[in-house]
Formats: sequence, C-alpha cells, structure tokens
Amino acid sequence: MTQATHSPSSFLNAVRYFNKYILNHFTLLFAGSRVGPFSKLIHKGRKSGRVYKTPVVATYVDDKIIIPLTYGDRVDWLRNILATEQCEIFYRRSRLVAVNPEVISSSEAFTILPEKRRQIFERLKVENFLCMEIEKK
Repeated sequence: MTQATHSPSSFLNAVRYFNKYILNHFTLLFAGSRVGPFSKLIHKGRKSGRVYKTPVVATYVDDKIIIPLTYGDRVDWLRNILATEQCEIFYRRSRLVAVNPEVISSSEAFTILPEKRRQIFERLKVENFLCMEIEKK
C-alpha cells in the first residue's frame, strides 16, 4: 500500500485556492467596513484592465499603508498594483487612493509597524510587505 505524500507547496497552493475562491468572497462582504481587520483593495488587472476587489489586512501609519505579503510577491493583486502604480483602498468606510507602491523587507516594515502588528507578522515569518503612500487630496 502506497502512502500519499503532499509537498508543502501543494498544501500552500490548496490554501491559496481556498482563500481566493471561497474565503475572500465571504471576507469582501465586510472588508472596508468598521467590522473586522480587513480593508478592501480595488485594483485593475495589468493585462485585462478588469477591476478586482481583494481583502487585505492593512496597517495605517501616518501617511503609509503597510500590507503583509503572506503569500509572497507573486500574487496577482500585488502585480496589478505595481504595474498601475496605484489602487484604491477602503478602510472603515473611507475611500483612500494609495500610490507609490514598493515591496519592502520585513526588517524595514518592522521599523514602521506598531509593536503588536510587528509581533504578529514576526511570528508568521512574513518576509516582505507592500508599502504605499496615501495620496493627499
């Protein structure tokens, strides 16, 4: 009898699939509201031009928005934002325009993040973050 083996990458891909096609749709129902920790990113597809909505856990510090890249830097929403160099983000029922996206290391992000968030992301071993500026009106 052969025992099935699953690589860590196949498990991670299954988690990504579940989050993208199931959990994210549920999370979007309240992302950007005053309920829960989620913000809603609105971004355009870099090839299709289609508008997408993605829930994220963002931290707002002064005029910066810091988003952990828990699935790495090859995710579509990040590539879309880097290509267009901006996105909209809904946070606590407010619409913000985020510009100047840059992927930064955890060591750089940890100097900006509040202590409690830093500790969470350290435990999760998040290596990179997206840092954007809130566009001034």
